[in-house]
Amino acid sequence: MPKGRNIEPTPMPDVLLKDISTTFTASVVAGAPVVAGSLNEDDSKLPEEGDCIGGLYRLVRRLGAGQFGRVYVAERTDVPEHRVALKIIERAVYAGRNVERELVMLAAATHPHIIQLKDHGVTDDYVWLTMSLYEGLTLAERMDAGPLGLREAYDIFLPIVRGVQTLHERGLRHQDIKPENIYLAELAEQIHPVLLDLGVAVEHNAEFVAGTALFGAPEQLAALGGIKSVEVLSEKMDTYGLATTLLYSLVGENHFPGAQATTPFEIAEAFEQREVAPLPDDALPNLTGEPRRKLN
Repeated sequence: MPKGRNIEPTPMPDVLLKDISTTFTASVVAGAPVVAGSLNEDDSKLPEEGDCIGGLYRLVRRLGAGQFGRVYVAERTDVPEHRVALKIIERAVYAGRNVERELVMLAAATHPHIIQLKDHGVTDDYVWLTMSLYEGLTLAERMDAGPLGLREAYDIFLPIVRGVQTLHERGLRHQDIKPENIYLAELAEQIHPVLLDLGVAVEHNAEFVAGTALFGAPEQLAALGGIKSVEVLSEKMDTYGLATTLLYSLVGENHFPGAQATTPFEIAEAFEQREVAPLPDDALPNLTGEPRRKLN
């Protein structure tokens, strides 16, 4: 985060809680990524396995898909042994944005703990990005085994925070920090945390907004719901996303307000609960004394 700037997110006002609970679309559930505006529901124009992208990359196998696009394992047509992760994003996501400028900025935001954008291209129907392909698991998958210990959380989140700081210093915001987008890569028998998915990253003051309700900042959810907020969209949203992801990772799903939310009203209530509810006694038992008091 740039020095000398206030990065403290503000609490969600009561009136905003009410507006979000009544206006937020019912399709926006806690763990689902969303984007402001309408995307093309007909994705028949997007490439499939076996197709060639940019004349250089052949799609080998789909790794995953979401509202914003799809991710594939791809191989170079000239050197098949060279494989990358290739993300395809609907062109509508970039409507009204300077695509080339943003992609050049992302490519320049190099840091060992940010997924590196290696190549990209733009068509009438989609934007494609290539990135490094890692072995390992996501933080969300690691959480299936239980909450993180304090030392494990420190080793994972300190590098990620420094990576996010690099994005901010480059004038960018990530917008969708969550356990699914933190990858615990295995490099030389060591865990190497990497922040994934730059597909919805934008310039720090851009009007385009995306995110995941469970981890998004109040002003982020307001914008996603078409509600005007007193807080401007900025890189502070990433600070909020980092904090909520860290808390979720430390206390686990059972102790994280909103983890089971399925409606906009429940999501809004969870925000309020996080502001006022102290940690249960059996959450984070190793955190004691003054640090626990401050967290509460």
